[in-house]
Amino acid sequence: SWLYWQKLPRPLQISRSVVLQRSPGSSLGFSIVGGTDPSRGSEPIHVLLVVASSPAAIDGKLRCGDRILAVDNYSLENVSHSTAVGLLKQAGQRVHLEVVSWLGTELWTGPLKSFIISFFHFYWYIRFLRDH
Repeated sequence: SWLYWQKLPRPLQISRSVVLQRSPGSSLGFSIVGGTDPSRGSEPIHVLLVVASSPAAIDGKLRCGDRILAVDNYSLENVSHSTAVGLLKQAGQRVHLEVVSWLGTELWTGPLKSFIISFFHFYWYIRFLRDH
């Protein structure tokens, strides 16, 4: 699942920019999970779902499971969930997001599918052997 992808070494995760346009006072059209929590610690902010016919869905570049690194150049590392929601709501009509996608959403249907599956199996097998 995409949660395993997020635990891979950072150099294997390539960030990209997503710019969304919305009408004044309207939603961007996606929900997030994650953030700092006193009982669970800090979890990255991820896209939980993208609402159909929303600015995010129409743009098509933001996907469920994407990790949001920044909103309008404001880092979401180690921020609370409510702070992240506030930054997204307060952003203007043109919102710049820096995201990291799960590799599966990037290449899953492409010609590298078999290679990617083999790579992940190999990676997790090596980790299993190392940890046990």
